Amino acid sequence: KHIADLSGGERSRVALAQLTLQSPNLLLLDEPTNHLDIAAREALESVLQEFTGSILFVSHDRYFVDALADKLWIVEHGTVSQFDGGYSDYVAHLEAEEVRKKRAVAAAKETSPSADRRDGTHDGREARSREKRLVTIEREIADLEARKETLTCEIEAASRQQDAGAVTRLGQAYSEVEEQLLTKYDVWAAAAAAEA
Repeated sequence: KHIADLSGGERSRVALAQLTLQSPNLLLLDEPTNHLDIAAREALESVLQEFTGSILFVSHDRYFVDALADKLWIVEHGTVSQFDGGYSDYVAHLEAEEVRKKRAVAAAKETSPSADRRDGTHDGREARSREKRLVTIEREIADLEARKETLTCEIEAASRQQDAGAVTRLGQAYSEVEEQLLTKYDVWAAAAAAEA
């Protein structure tokens, strides 16, 4: 086949195959799992885990990041910070930081009595409101995860049919859903920490 006739995922596979034949010692990858079906993503992950050189990649795919990264550069609020460890380590670190912050706030409340603490009804309403918020966020996450699964199936079907336009459109929708999911996970983690 001519390269122009290949789907987005097939083109990515060809490009990655060419890279591996050149035996580089550094790979720069931008969203390498976009437009790949599940089997291709797993194959890519396996090949990259065996790669002996360095890999610098940008990805919103937290599973891919967790499987490969041993150092993270987090870009947020116009700054870059470095974290030594994988994605799961980073999430655990954030959760631990949140717990420390909550304990500090609780300790501060203990030392300074407030009108809210004297009147327990405010605390009860606040707890119920946080609980409702958690349930809502969890429902939104479940909906987004279901949408992501549907898009994965649609991308695979479009790839089999070699419909490059559909693969591109669905890939963009998949990336958007993935970004929304990451945001919801962060919101859920913050709300869960507040609940604790």
